[in-house]
Amino acid sequence: MLLNYKIKNFKTFKDEIDISFIADMHIKKLLSNTIDVNNQPLLKVVGVYGPNNTGKSCLIQALYALRLIMLNEQHIEFYNSFFDNHITEIEATYEVDKRIYRYTIKYDSKNKLFLYEKLEYLKLSKNNNLISEKIFLRDSSSIVIKMDKTKNFPTNLISHNLPLFMIFKFENTSLEQAQQDYIKFAKSIDMVDMNSNMSVKRSLYLIQNDEKAKSFITSFARNCDINIEDFGYSDNVVSDVDINNLISEYDKYDINSKEILKIWSKHHGSIVPSVLFDSIGTRKLISLAGYIYDSLIEGKLLLIDELDSSLHHIITRAIISLFNNELNNKSQLVFSTHDVLTMDLRRLFRKDQIYLTDIDKDGNNKLIHLSKNYTSRSDNSLRGNEDVADYYLKGRFGGIPTPDLFNTIYGVLNDE
Repeated sequence: MLLNYKIKNFKTFKDEIDISFIADMHIKKLLSNTIDVNNQPLLKVVGVYGPNNTGKSCLIQALYALRLIMLNEQHIEFYNSFFDNHITEIEATYEVDKRIYRYTIKYDSKNKLFLYEKLEYLKLSKNNNLISEKIFLRDSSSIVIKMDKTKNFPTNLISHNLPLFMIFKFENTSLEQAQQDYIKFAKSIDMVDMNSNMSVKRSLYLIQNDEKAKSFITSFARNCDINIEDFGYSDNVVSDVDINNLISEYDKYDINSKEILKIWSKHHGSIVPSVLFDSIGTRKLISLAGYIYDSLIEGKLLLIDELDSSLHHIITRAIISLFNNELNNKSQLVFSTHDVLTMDLRRLFRKDQIYLTDIDKDGNNKLIHLSKNYTSRSDNSLRGNEDVADYYLKGRFGGIPTPDLFNTIYGVLNDE
């Protein structure tokens, strides 16, 4: 699980941004929205709200960049291209099986070079303060590895294009557990872009190979789409109507076989292939269901960009509630959205679960934490039970779109 994440010089974010999953102990409401880890409550869900082009998607991508870097997976350049600085700085504090680590890097994503890398083991003192113990440190001159004994390596003997734990396998040393935890945490980070042409591969695989997953996904689809009388999967392609002229539709989806036609839905008494007859929103729900199931069962950190894309407000709210639910004790969700109706501090969110993106007077993207920037005692006081969506739409938390579209069209028509 993720406790804290800091990143600097990432795409549109020049200055350091800090995302904390450590719950504010002063907030006593909706304790079911937190998970206890080593006597420290962590947030299950974080929501990011803001106008277009203020960095919501960049923030989701920044969190996923952690996985890409840690596992040396393919990625594009993600430094801030508006400034002559290719170095992105990242610090992540994470927990695996009650062991807490802090991972820090300075990374050149243009040249794919690790300029600085450090891993620490953190433990709580009697006063609940975190005490750090260095596991390894790599900089431009040397690599210091603490195993049974501290060892130093000249940095020119080790590739700067790979993270240290992707270079060596530390078996039968004190680093073995730390390396396993590092890989387990990195692989737990998953991302969905709701604006993309989402693939149903994961849901399809789960339906075919996991009976519990199949039950969850089919039930999920039936509950989320009121126009579907029934939903399921059959080993044989089933349809009560002629679909031969629709086969060409395959090319629009990331599937190279007829397996996708085996996912069916029932409308007005007729069974048809879901991918050919259901709406974009319904197909996205089917795709999303696999990610949600994986996350809740396997204990993953699920990142969803534009959660509300093609989905009804009530469904978006229900998905958030799945993760805030007290039955969830090992999974986290971070999402971006334009749906301010979910910005509900009375029934859905704690104040420390909401972040806002905006642009400052110098044109730089910034991140605002509702709990830290709008305390009950500040000039911009916010106790946590107000109609926060109404406050947001009135511009109390920063810039909101103010389009003057009437004058835009008036000017065009008037010229005519």
